[in-house]
Amino acid sequence: MSRSRFTTLLLVPLLAGACDQSGPTGLDQAAIGPTAALLAGSGADTERREFNRFVSFTTSVTCLGGSVLVRGPISGWEQVVVKPDGSLHVTQFLDVADVTISLGDELWTAQPNASEIFVLNFSAQGTLRQSEHVGVVTFRAGDGRPALHFVHQIHLVRAPDGSVQVNHQILDISCIGPER
Repeated sequence: MSRSRFTTLLLVPLLAGACDQSGPTGLDQAAIGPTAALLAGSGADTERREFNRFVSFTTSVTCLGGSVLVRGPISGWEQVVVKPDGSLHVTQFLDVADVTISLGDELWTAQPNASEIFVLNFSAQGTLRQSEHVGVVTFRAGDGRPALHFVHQIHLVRAPDGSVQVNHQILDISCIGPER
């Protein structure tokens, strides 16, 4: 499976309904990071790409009694390390600090430095050995209305044909009480 196809498969669930997408930029050797640099020194092939996307989708929020619009720019980077034994280690960082949630005229903004992180490890045979995802962001209204807790989880599996597929995805937005 090519790295660009792998990147697309990982980002598709998160960016459902995305538009105005620009492709990843080239490898930035200076920004690879110490772990990847150590792996690269051990014969691993390391590649890092930056990306920018625009996400726009609606989802129902029970505590607000309606569907909200989640939209805004997402930027970040993906680092893919192919180890000498053929196994893959993938880390994705998504900056979601400029994403907003709206319901009619009501608007919630993401907390400063809001982000999601994915860490995936695949064996040389393509078996998903580890899938770790951290995706919890607080959105605040700024006027005393309840803040929103945005939770995003993805469980990925590797199909017999080698493709990475979404087994299940959880996207939950809940009210967490009035702002203080």
